[in-house]
Amino acid sequence: MTGPLAAGIPPLLAGLADDAAIFPPGSLPLEQAVAAHLRHRAAPYAAFVGPLVLSAAVLPQLPAILARHPGAQLSISVTVPAPADVAGVLAQLPALAQVQLAALEVALPAELAVADVVPALDAALPAAAPPVYVEVPRDDRRPGLLEVLAASKHRAKFRTGGVAAHLYPDEAELAAALEQVAALRLPFKATAGLHHA
Repeated sequence: MTGPLAAGIPPLLAGLADDAAIFPPGSLPLEQAVAAHLRHRAAPYAAFVGPLVLSAAVLPQLPAILARHPGAQLSISVTVPAPADVAGVLAQLPALAQVQLAALEVALPAELAVADVVPALDAALPAAAPPVYVEVPRDDRRPGLLEVLAASKHRAKFRTGGVAAHLYPDEAELAAALEQVAALRLPFKATAGLHHA
């Protein structure tokens, strides 16, 4: 982290907000999102800026975009549709010399059983993998999944909004989830619906 604020902020606030500019409501084209992120990382508030969040589908576009930013280093967190897709994402990284993978954010298909989540991830990940955030479904798998994640090296990810009203959990649902992760001492992140937080 660089910038005049980097030395003076508490560790809890370092990288507090990931940059999800390519996702709604911003929906920036990837080239604009990369350029804006690099500006954020050079700004006085850079210490508060986390990685640029990208979908796995856009990774092949990065080499051409980063070629226009020689010497730039890009820290990214990649959203992955399912544990079965993790190996494919990791296989693309050697071609992305200017990219550092800061985290993976993995969604769970409806048919994937809780007991299979951690084994599926661990089978796809190298020993020195970055943090993996597992998107916690808003169904009856949630309590068991949080317990399984707490017993592993992986973390939780809560969706707190989206482009439709049904994607927003109410206060009681979100509070119950946060209460459980606090009791389990399970690291987590939240995504969507936080643009005015």
